[in-house]
Amino acid sequence: EILNRRDQIAEELQQLASNEENMKALEEKLKQKEETISKLAIKLAEKREATAKNLTSSIEKELRELSMGNVRFGVRFDYPSNPDGFILFRKEKMKATPTGLGTLEFLFSPNPGEELRPLAKIASGGEISRVMLALKSILNDQDTIPVMIFDEVDTGIGGSVAEKVGVKLKKVAKAKQVFCITHLPQIAGMASSHFRIEKQIKGKRTRSSIRQLEYEERVEELARMSSGENITDASLEHAREMLRPDQAAGSN
Repeated sequence: EILNRRDQIAEELQQLASNEENMKALEEKLKQKEETISKLAIKLAEKREATAKNLTSSIEKELRELSMGNVRFGVRFDYPSNPDGFILFRKEKMKATPTGLGTLEFLFSPNPGEELRPLAKIASGGEISRVMLALKSILNDQDTIPVMIFDEVDTGIGGSVAEKVGVKLKKVAKAKQVFCITHLPQIAGMASSHFRIEKQIKGKRTRSSIRQLEYEERVEELARMSSGENITDASLEHAREMLRPDQAAGSN
């Protein structure tokens, strides 16, 4: 019995030694992985900051074309330190996340003399829609989002600026599905499909319905959007002109 116990203890000691070797090997692998993650995270953070500078100027250029000539756009990066992190970035320890180091926030200034502040807090619905349109126009090829919805993108614009908005929406729609709620014929005329939303009162209830328009219905609707309820032959002809393939493509 004593001999059996001796053999059992010897086996346990051998297993403990083996476990210690395995633990050292695992710790070494973990250290290597942390070094790899650290290098990639720092490289990604620096790449993002460099790209943000180019993105800022590109978005401001796009916004000037959308009748927002006085706006400023910026990107703010925040890298919170964490004593438990293994990544050393700018003399601070940080933790890695699935999306890299830290966070970023878009900043916006709608008027001259105003400081840059968080876009989500100060921009109106129309301003956010146009900023997103500018952003999607620039990143259209890289963006993987399949569907985009724009509401109030036409707020405060008209004429040639509305046409430019329509052209940019058409550009984005080449790579993804775009839904746009608009009251401007210049934008509606660029669409490949036109839906009209109607409200009807039946009894004491209001019901909303949506219906896709055929070609002649589109002509009439665009004419109504241009000239109001008093539709003329001239407004109908102008609507047909907007629906010509070369015009709707935004080639001019």
